[in-house]
Amino acid sequence: MKRVVPIISQKGGVGKSTCSRGIVDVARGAGIATGAFDADGGVGQLLAHYGERDPKGALVLKQDAVRGVEYFDVRDEFARETLVNVVDSQAQLVVIDLPGGSMDAIGAVVPGGLPGLIDTWVDEGWDVRVVHVITSLKACALEVLRVVDVLGPHAKSLRVAKNLGISDPNAFYIFEGDGEGRYGGPKTALLQAGGKVFDIPKIRSRTYTWVDEFTLRFSEAAVNDDEGHRGDRKWLREWLREFEAAIRSGDVL
Repeated sequence: MKRVVPIISQKGGVGKSTCSRGIVDVARGAGIATGAFDADGGVGQLLAHYGERDPKGALVLKQDAVRGVEYFDVRDEFARETLVNVVDSQAQLVVIDLPGGSMDAIGAVVPGGLPGLIDTWVDEGWDVRVVHVITSLKACALEVLRVVDVLGPHAKSLRVAKNLGISDPNAFYIFEGDGEGRYGGPKTALLQAGGKVFDIPKIRSRTYTWVDEFTLRFSEAAVNDDEGHRGDRKWLREWLREFEAAIRSGDVL
């Protein structure tokens, strides 16, 4: 089955790129031909960490989505048309890392906004999983309600990813309820629509900083031979194992 996975959130800084990088890493490691697209122009994290580089270490200007990361600026009137054409890549899985606040830009690509875009992909024979990354903040919880409503019948394809690297697991009570009958409306609406929830496990902060400092892929860092980072390698191997289990349980892969 061919599948498109757009990673969304109206808010920035919630961990969309971490999620995108993890999905691309796990899928390629599993032998799945994965087309990676970064919609944040030339400055996105997915491109920086998984893009093709020349012998001098500079990012290749023209990227192949399956070997590296094809990039475009979703805020650009002409470049955003790439969204409807991602299915032309020679891939089984397509992952699109969308910057925060992209919903209006998506609405300018095809009639009907995100649901219309999903219709376009489905008409081309592709399955879709919309991954919506959230933290425990109220704005994120309320956004889930809005996305469920916007997607309508397509809400069954929605997967809400709780980022435990930013928010404590017990802090998501506005999204999932507090056990006393208060809050929890967003998760209830999601599940009633046929969507699912999965967790993005926490990466130790110093380990994440090391990966960022040297612009490493997660799987690359997990086998790095630097003697000073044996602990980091162990943390990353555990994270990749937990993350893969999470996205498989959420039926993302």
